[in-house]
Amino acid sequence: MGTEKTGKKPCTRCLVQDMDREQEYKKLQEYIDSMDEEIKVGTPEYRRRLLLCRQCDSLYQGICQKCGCFV
Repeated sequence: MGTEKTGKKPCTRCLVQDMDREQEYKKLQEYIDSMDEEIKVGTPEYRRRLLLCRQCDSLYQGICQKCGCFV
């Protein structure tokens, strides 16, 4: 059943498994580039957040198991 019938978003983890690494990185970079600069954080804060995520047990293959975000 497609998302148009259920109204649910597809599971990002499942979609990532279908992509090769180069395609995955390109799509992620396009998404980041399309975001408003106002909602992005600076490099020091970004690195601080990544450090915290890398220490978390809920990070699996670059995806947060709590919220589904790409890390």
